[in-house]
Amino acid sequence: MKLRRLGSVVALGWALAITVGAAAQGAQTVNATVAAGSYPIAVAVNPATNKIYVANQGGNVTVIDGAKSTTAKVAAAPTASTNLITNGDFESGNTGFTSGYAFGNVHGPGTYWIGGTPSQAPGAWGGWYNGGDHTSGSGKMMVVNGANDALLPV
Repeated sequence: MKLRRLGSVVALGWALAITVGAAAQGAQTVNATVAAGSYPIAVAVNPATNKIYVANQGGNVTVIDGAKSTTAKVAAAPTASTNLITNGDFESGNTGFTSGYAFGNVHGPGTYWIGGTPSQAPGAWGGWYNGGDHTSGSGKMMVVNGANDALLPV
């Protein structure tokens, strides 16, 4: 009987459990349940190394060894003393970045606008989203009408 390595990811609310193990072709068995940190936001699997990487909110990554069912936490990135992105939340409007797109009326392709909600953008279509940003609900966001040229930098 041919064996292959199977793994599954189960997200329940803000908890994440990873099940690892080997099973016969077409069947699944759970060999272990491994805690993968609180508030997981992304998962990546490297089948060549049998490692599972779980990015957790708060700046750490849980690395799961699929062969041993063990975990290790590592820092996701070094902390910087200064903000490396200028106006990353667009609260300062149309400043601090460059774009190959035209600013203003977003009715045509290759255009963008900065504002509170897409439905307020000049040239917006009637069915565009009419809510606030995902952080505070009252901040600014970049509204983009994609270009016909895939090589034009946003």
